[in-house]
Amino acid sequence: MVKTDPHIDDGLTYCTWNGLGKDLTEDKIFMALDSLSKNEINISNLIIDDNWQSLNRDEGDQFSNAWMDFEANKKGFPRGLKATMSDIRSKHKSIRHIAVWHAIWGYWGGIAPEGKIAKEYKTTVVRKKDGVSAGKVLMVSQEDVGRFYNDFYQFLSNSGVDSVKTDAQFFLDEIQDADDRCNLIKPYQDAWNIAQLRHLSARAISCMSQTPQIIFHSLLPSNKPRILFRNSDDFFPARASQPFGLKLFFGDHSHDLNLGFA
Repeated sequence: MVKTDPHIDDGLTYCTWNGLGKDLTEDKIFMALDSLSKNEINISNLIIDDNWQSLNRDEGDQFSNAWMDFEANKKGFPRGLKATMSDIRSKHKSIRHIAVWHAIWGYWGGIAPEGKIAKEYKTTVVRKKDGVSAGKVLMVSQEDVGRFYNDFYQFLSNSGVDSVKTDAQFFLDEIQDADDRCNLIKPYQDAWNIAQLRHLSARAISCMSQTPQIIFHSLLPSNKPRILFRNSDDFFPARASQPFGLKLFFGDHSHDLNLGFA
């Protein structure tokens, strides 16, 4: 039986993206948390955002970088993800939940063919539609995506991570070939949902998932625990840049966050 946490959205959350940016390291996270604590800002949840993962390149366009290994990158997290999580939890007792970011198929540029993940799991190459990021991408195949997500989230749980922010989900709908979309969208959504329920007790944020195939398959059905949903105007529908807000959903509650930036 899956146990869920109905209070994941009750409390202040700190996300590393805007404050620490792309050059993410454990030292920068420790410094940020120490600064918050020094100023008596006691956060309940921490989101370790983009660029903690092991990638085939350290710089360049994010859509050209691909994921190598479950373990965090050695440059920013030389002791490994588990040691970082342990230090955070031992020093900052107010933090109840720690989430990490990842894209639905791993990273913006998919899976690196030379990496450990590509060697452990069956992969397939798909072509993306012209637009946000055209071209081909390597991803774990339909046959192995369930095992892939189970292993990945088991690794996160064993490392002390108990939540995820799963981004770029609309990329599944940006696959050009109709047969590939049919074969991959639902298996990826099902594998992700089963793994986050099994290993993370429904502590998951669904990001960039405003496509009908995801909304009606994963977000609206009420036969499983509800998950947090990040809503933004940064990719769909296409509109001129303007101040935006976020609506976070959990269970039967919704929270509007009006943010004064575009």
